[in-house]
Amino acid sequence: QVNSFNEVSLDAEVYYEEISINEISKEYCFLNNIEFKDYEITEFQKILDKNKHLINYKLELLNPVKSIIISFSKDNEPVRDYYFLSENNDKSVVNNHEILIYQYEKKYIVEFIYNNINFDIETENIDWLGLNLLLNSIIL
Repeated sequence: QVNSFNEVSLDAEVYYEEISINEISKEYCFLNNIEFKDYEITEFQKILDKNKHLINYKLELLNPVKSIIISFSKDNEPVRDYYFLSENNDKSVVNNHEILIYQYEKKYIVEFIYNNINFDIETENIDWLGLNLLLNSIIL
């Protein structure tokens, strides 16, 4: 199921610190399963709170027309620059695992917990098949 939503802003004091995938790929093994060949990694960051504690990681992938932002954390729900409100909280299933998928114009927002990792994924200009391929590379 795909939900529609309205955009809401959230002001929060956060800090960004660039890192490399190699620093955390052993702890977050799903990073080894994602296909990067058609994308450029434009950002890979730690997002820290005002006390410099880790909130989540943020990986941004771009190609000329598509974008994927994968935010994840073992300890927290990932933060996003904006949120969407929806009256429906219908769940979808990928590899027998429940997830929330929202669609707004050419964007998909996906929220789920898998292997004790909180995920928040945002895509733009990715079709349903591409989204499923991405999710199946994370949720095994």
